[in-house]
Amino acid sequence: MELKADMCRLWPGGTLYGVRCQQSWSGIYLLERMLHSGSYASVVEYGSGHGALSLFLCCWAAQHGLAFQTVERYQAKLACDGGVTDTKALLARLGCVVSDLDCQAQATADAMAALTKAPRLWVIDNGNKPVEAALVAQVADASDVMLLHDYGTEVGDKSAPPGWAKWGPWQAEADDIEAKYLVLKKEQASG
Repeated sequence: MELKADMCRLWPGGTLYGVRCQQSWSGIYLLERMLHSGSYASVVEYGSGHGALSLFLCCWAAQHGLAFQTVERYQAKLACDGGVTDTKALLARLGCVVSDLDCQAQATADAMAALTKAPRLWVIDNGNKPVEAALVAQVADASDVMLLHDYGTEVGDKSAPPGWAKWGPWQAEADDIEAKYLVLKKEQASG
C-alpha cells in the first residue's frame, strides 16, 4: 500500500515544526495513539537530538495536562537547526526544561523519576538505548512503559532489561505500521 510506505519514510533533511526530525510519520502516529490512550501522567524523553520530537511531546503534554521532561547532553544540536535558530529557547517558552544530564548515568534516571509522576511513558532515543533502558528499569514504576527507538537497527528483542518484555497490543501496532519502536512493559509477577 502506497500510504503505508509513505508513513514509514524517515525525514532525511525534513522537519517537524521547522526543526530537523529523525522520526517517521508512523512513529509519531504510534506516539499519538499511545498518548491518547489516557494511560500516562508524565512523558520522559531521553535524547532530544535537534528537538523536533521534544516539541511534539512538549506541546502534547501541555495540551493534555501531562508532565514532560527531556534530557539532552549535547545541547549544541538544539541551538542551530534549519528554520529555528534556538530550539532550546522555544522549548523553554513552552515550559519545557531540557536537562543537561548524562543519559547513561543512574543519577539521571533517578532525577527524572523524582521529577515526574507514574505512570510514565519513557521515550528512549539517545546514544546507547539498551544501557539507558536498563538504568530507567531500576526506577520505573510497574505502570510505566518504555519505547526504544530504532528497533531493528540499534535495538533488538534482547535489548529489554531483565523483568521487562514486549508489550503485546502496542508492539503489534508498532510492528504493523513499521514504527521502529520496541515497546516494553514490566512483566507482572505470577503466582
